[in-house]
Amino acid sequence: MFLVALFAAVLVYGLVRPNPHRLKSVLVGRPAPVFDTVLLPSFQTSPNERLNLADYLGKRPILVNFWASWCVACRDEAPALERFYQAHQDQLYVIGVDYQDRVSDAETFVRRFGLTFPSVSDPRGSIGIDYGTFGVPETFVIDRRGKVLARYPLPLDQQYFDRILVEVRE
Repeated sequence: MFLVALFAAVLVYGLVRPNPHRLKSVLVGRPAPVFDTVLLPSFQTSPNERLNLADYLGKRPILVNFWASWCVACRDEAPALERFYQAHQDQLYVIGVDYQDRVSDAETFVRRFGLTFPSVSDPRGSIGIDYGTFGVPETFVIDRRGKVLARYPLPLDQQYFDRILVEVRE
């Protein structure tokens, strides 16, 4: 009898517990934190070239994707994210933020997965702190006006890319 009750309790908890993929973000509905930092060397056309998020606001929606070379889930996500970027770069921007990583390892990751969307270095995690990230991969969707529409604290796949396209069209 005890095992039946325990099983029932675990089942009920599983049905009513919050979805871990839907972590709330205080940023949703608010202006996205703007950052101005150095691009990874692979994306620089001049030494120490910087990317300022403010330069992208008001033009197209933006995906800000936090990733790291040491992140196994990021390795799974990277090819799909690059394909999404290639297919939709005329509709939205994708900006990568290499989170708490060494530049040399990030460069190897960029080459390995053939990433062509611009990525910046966040070695101390300060951009991640501004966004309230819990880890990597984590993606924020920002509308044309600069407001955060959504936060995805998991590796993105086609299901999520389809959802993002709907969100940015609304």
